[in-house]
Amino acid sequence: MRIAVAVAILLAGSAFAQQDEQSKIDFADGLFKRAMYDMAADEYRAYLEAFPEGAHRAAAMYRLGESQFFNGQFDEALDTFDRVLTAPPDAVARQGAALRKGEILLKLDKNTIAAEVLADLVNSSDDAAIKAEAQYFLGKAHYQAGDYPQALSTFQAIASADPEGRQAPYARYQTALVYLAMNQPENAATEFAAVSKTAPDESLRMESMFRSAEAYDALGWHESSQAAYALLRETYPNSDYAKKADYGYAWALYHAGRYADALKTADAFLQSEAGSSAGAGMLYLRANCLNQQRQYDSALAAYASIQEKFPATDFAERSRYKIAWIHHMNGQRDQAKADVSELLKVAKIPSVIGDSGFLLGTIFMEEGNYEDAEQEFNLLWEKYKDSEFAPEALFKRAECLVQLDRAADAAAAFKLFATSYPHNTLAGEAALRSGDAQVQMEAFDGAIAEYLAILETKPTPDTELETRYRLAVTYHNKGDYAASAEAIGAIISAFPDSKYTTEARVRIGDYHLREGKDPTQALAAYELALNADAEGAFAGRALKGMALARYEIKDFDAAASTFLSAMQTYPDEPLNEATYDWVAGYLFSNERWQDAAAVYRAMLTSLKNYPKPEIVQLHIGECLERAGDGPGASAEFQKVVEIAPKTGAAVEATYRMAAIAEKAGDEAKAFDLYESAANANVGETSARARMRLGELYEGKEDFASALRSYMIIVTLFLHEELSPDALLRAGRCLEKMDNPDRAIERYRELIELSPDSDQAKEAAARIGELAP
Repeated sequence: MRIAVAVAILLAGSAFAQQDEQSKIDFADGLFKRAMYDMAADEYRAYLEAFPEGAHRAAAMYRLGESQFFNGQFDEALDTFDRVLTAPPDAVARQGAALRKGEILLKLDKNTIAAEVLADLVNSSDDAAIKAEAQYFLGKAHYQAGDYPQALSTFQAIASADPEGRQAPYARYQTALVYLAMNQPENAATEFAAVSKTAPDESLRMESMFRSAEAYDALGWHESSQAAYALLRETYPNSDYAKKADYGYAWALYHAGRYADALKTADAFLQSEAGSSAGAGMLYLRANCLNQQRQYDSALAAYASIQEKFPATDFAERSRYKIAWIHHMNGQRDQAKADVSELLKVAKIPSVIGDSGFLLGTIFMEEGNYEDAEQEFNLLWEKYKDSEFAPEALFKRAECLVQLDRAADAAAAFKLFATSYPHNTLAGEAALRSGDAQVQMEAFDGAIAEYLAILETKPTPDTELETRYRLAVTYHNKGDYAASAEAIGAIISAFPDSKYTTEARVRIGDYHLREGKDPTQALAAYELALNADAEGAFAGRALKGMALARYEIKDFDAAASTFLSAMQTYPDEPLNEATYDWVAGYLFSNERWQDAAAVYRAMLTSLKNYPKPEIVQLHIGECLERAGDGPGASAEFQKVVEIAPKTGAAVEATYRMAAIAEKAGDEAKAFDLYESAANANVGETSARARMRLGELYEGKEDFASALRSYMIIVTLFLHEELSPDALLRAGRCLEKMDNPDRAIERYRELIELSPDSDQAKEAAARIGELAP
C-alpha cells in the first residue's frame, strides 16, 4: 500500500513538471506570436534556465534569437544563433539560425562573413524556401560589399529559377538597384518597371513605379518619366509616394525644358507641402525655372528665400552658387566674383565647390587673368572630376596655357583632353589644338605627327577637312612645300566639291567661331577667304562671318558696320530677325541714323513675310527724323499710315508727322494731323496728340477748344501723367473764360485725382485765390 502511494506521488510530480514546462513554452510562444518580443525573450531565457535539457530547448533557443533580432539586439541575437548552430542537431532550427545569422551580419555591415555563412547555407540546405531566402541575402551581401557582378548574377539566378516565386519580385528589385550602382540606368528602369507591374506587395509596386520614373528622368526619357509619375499619382493618390511623385514630376518637367509647366507644378506643390522636407527642393526647382526663363530678379529673390528659410540644407548652398551665376550672366562680374569667392570659403558640397571653381576660373579668364584662371581650372579637373564642368575646365585650362605662352603645357593639356574625353564634342578640336600649340612652338614635326594621328582615327568629314588643312599649313611653315602641296591635293581628293581657296577658309572660320569659340582666329580666316575671292559664291558668307566674329570679340562698332556692308552687298545672304534688330539698334543708339535706316530697309527687303512691317517702317521714319530730315521722315511715316492705317503704329506715325509739320511752321497741317491722331483714341499717342492740340488752341487763345481737348483727356483717357496737367490747364482756361466757379470745380477734381502732385498744389493755390 505504501509503495503504491509513493509511485502515485512520483507520477503526479512528473506530470506536474511536464505541465509546467509546456506551460512556460506556450506562454513564451504566445508572446512571440503577438510580437511582444522583449517579454518573449525573457520567457525563453527563463525556460532555458529551468529546463536546460527540455523537449523544446532547440525551438526556445531559436525563438530567443528571433526575439532579440526583432528587438534590434543584433549582437545578442548573433550569440544566440551561434549557440543554436553548435547545439545538438536540429535541422530546421540550425538552417533558420544560419539564415538569420547571415541577415544580422548584413545589418552589421560584415558583408564578407555574411557571404560565407549564406553561401554555405545555399549549398547545404535542402529546404527550398530557406535556400531561396539565403540566396537573396547572399546577393545583398555581394551588393553591399561592392561586388556588383556577383550580386547581379545571384539576383538574376533567383528570378530565373522561380519567376513566380515569392522572392522573384524582390530579387528583380535588387537587380535594378545593382544596375543603378553599375551605372546602367536603362537596365535599371526596365527592372523597376517590371516589378511595378508584377509584384504582389503593393508597397513594392509603388516604390518600383517611383524608381522607374526616377530612372527614366535620369536617362533623359522625360515623357516616360512624366507618364510614370502621373500613373503613380493616379493609382495611389493617397500614398506617400503620390507626394513624392508630385515632386519628381515637377523635376521631370524641368529636365524636359518645360519650365513654365514645371513652375506651375512647383507652385501647386508648395501650396500644400511648403513646410514638408521636400519644400526646400521644390523652392529650389521654382527658382531654377525662373532662372531658365530669364526672370533673373525673381530668381535671385527665390534663391535668397531658400537661404533664409532652409539655411542648413544643400539647397541653400546650391542657391548661393546660382546667385553668383546669375550675377555673372547679368554682366555683374565683380559681384559674381565676390559671391563665388565667399562661397568657396564655406562650401561643403563637392559639386558646388567644383562648379564654383569653374565660375571663378571663367571670371578670371574674362578679366584676362589667365594665370589664376589656369590654376582654378586645373584644381577643378584634378579634384572634382565628377563635376559636369570637369571636361570644359580641362579644355579651358589648355586655352589659358596658350594665352600664357606655355605652348608645351597647352599641347599636353589639349592632348590629355582628347584622350580623356574621346566622345566629347570638343575632342576633335582638342586634338587639333594640341597640334596647333606645337606649331606655336615651331615644333612642326610634333604637330605633323599629331595631325596624322587624328586622320588615322577616321574623323568626321569636317574634322578631316580641318586636319588636312592644318597639315598642309604646317608643312608649309616647316618649309616642306612639296608635302604641303600633297596635303592640299588630299583635301581636294577627299572633298571633291570643296572650293579650297575660299570655302575651306570659310569653313575654318566657321569652325573657330562656332565650335572652337575662337572669334579672333575665325575673323582671320574669313578675311583670308574674302581677300581670295571677293565676288565668289562664299564671299557673302565670309563677310557675314567676319561680322559675327567681330561681335563675339566685343568689337561692336566694326561688327555693326560689317553687318551693314553684308546686307547691302549681299542681300541674298540670310540673316535672322534678331541680327537686323541688333545692328539697327546699335547704329541707332550710336546716332548713326542713316545707317540704321538702311538696316531697317534691308530688313523689309529680306524678310518678306515679316509680320509687322509697319513697325519697321516706323523705325525708318524715326531714324530720318533724328537725322534732321523732316520731309524724308514724313514720307516714311506716311508709308506707315498707308501700310497699316488702323494700327497704333499709324497713330504714332501721324503724331510724328504733326510734330514735324509744327516744327516746319505749317500750323494748319499740324492741327489736322494732331486732330487725326487724337481722334484715334487708341492710347498713349492719342492722349499726347490731344494734349498738344489743347496747348496749341490755348496758345491761340481759343480757350473753349482747348478746354474741350483737355477734358477729353480727363474723361476718355484717364492718363496718370497727362490727366492732372489737363485738369490744371482746363481750370486755367475756365478762368480765362471768366468762369471761376467751374474752374474751382476742375481744380478740386484735380486735387482729388492726384493729391500729391505738383499740379494739385498749384490748383489749391488757385482755389485760395478764386474762392470768395
